[in-house]
Formats: sequence, structure tokens, C-alpha cells
Amino acid sequence: GKLIAIQLKSGDSYFRTQDERNYYYYADYKHIDYWLKCCLPVLLIIYSPSQEKAFWTKIDKSILVRLSKGIKVPIPKENDLS
Repeated sequence: GKLIAIQLKSGDSYFRTQDERNYYYYADYKHIDYWLKCCLPVLLIIYSPSQEKAFWTKIDKSILVRLSKGIKVPIPKENDLS
């Protein structure tokens, strides 16, 4: 019996920024800080209603890209839950 926390974001707008390998989710520092301090592992899942596809990543300091106004979180396209 292991537990995880899931942050689910639904909408096609979450799929606008991408490259060959990743989709990118943008978050403010407050949300990232909350997720990193959570006592459970946090998975971020983005879901596209029009494609009926979902992709996930584990929130971890090592994958986060710091920007001037927030954080960019890469979500690998290979992490397909569909």
C-alpha cells in the first residue's frame, strides 16, 4: 500500500507548448513549492479532451526549468497514460 498525490490538469491549452520529446506545463513558484514539500510523491497529469490522451510526470527538482516568472515542467510524450 503506497500512496501518491496527483495534480490533474485538463484542457487542450496544456498541449500548446511542446517539442519532439516533451509537452511543457508552466507553474508559478507557489505551486511548485507546495508540490515539492508534499509528504507524498506528486504526479502531474495533463489531459487533452479532444485527443482523449493523458501524459504524466513526477514532480522532482531535477526536471524543473526555472524561468523569470515561474517554472517550466517537461512532461515526456513517452509517458502516455492513454
